[in-house]
Amino acid sequence: MTKVMIKTIFISVGLFFMSCSNTVREVAEPISQVERSESSRRHWSSVVVNKETTLVIIKNDTVKLKTSPKQWAKITTVVNKINLSELANLKVPQDARQHEFDGAPIVSLSLQDNKGGEVYYSPSYDASKAPAMIYELDSLLSSLVSE
Repeated sequence: MTKVMIKTIFISVGLFFMSCSNTVREVAEPISQVERSESSRRHWSSVVVNKETTLVIIKNDTVKLKTSPKQWAKITTVVNKINLSELANLKVPQDARQHEFDGAPIVSLSLQDNKGGEVYYSPSYDASKAPAMIYELDSLLSSLVSE
């Protein structure tokens, strides 16, 4: 091999690795907004999160916070695991509230599609008894209310 060929190979390989290292892996954003609402006889709270703002609403008090990029990335990563078209048809665990009063708040989620603006709703379920497909998202959003 000639020196010119060796230099060309090294330059090509170097450029390839530089282009790979400069590639930023972004999380696909399937939603533009997510909301978790929880209610019981004496309590009502909601958390509404989008890329810029997080609203935490407890009864009549509203706290507006800036959504951190890390927080939004975590939410979109979790939402990417959910099949939004099946959200409304989720089988919820057998609710004690259907048989007797257990005092557990009722929770529901809504997710707004980033593409067409369609809104997907979950069936309501007892707090801390979210269906497996949305359990991680429910836990993440409920932790925002308690912060």
